[in-house]
Amino acid sequence: MLYLDTNILVYSLVNQDNDKMIASQALINQCIADSSLLLSPLILQELAFTLAKLNLPQAMIRDSFEAFKVFVAFDIDMALCDSGFQLALASNPTSQLPKKTLRVVGVM
Repeated sequence: MLYLDTNILVYSLVNQDNDKMIASQALINQCIADSSLLLSPLILQELAFTLAKLNLPQAMIRDSFEAFKVFVAFDIDMALCDSGFQLALASNPTSQLPKKTLRVVGVM
């Protein structure tokens, strides 16, 4: 199993540095292909809060949260994780990405 930190997930979703985006997407996709991706509940929560802080659209934050949620391999209360996700959205209810600032890309 390969444990990834939040910054790798963020780099894969938000193009702030093209080289980091490409490398992080390749790493994540390889981990998925190898069935070796491991995320903690904390990483999932940090991802939601970081994307909200970057003023990304809520739909993108929700989609990313749901996509990566399946790689949390710890016995946790997912309802608690979902509550944290809702708090992240509530922290910036009007989050919308100015199109000139960042380019959002998909993973997987």
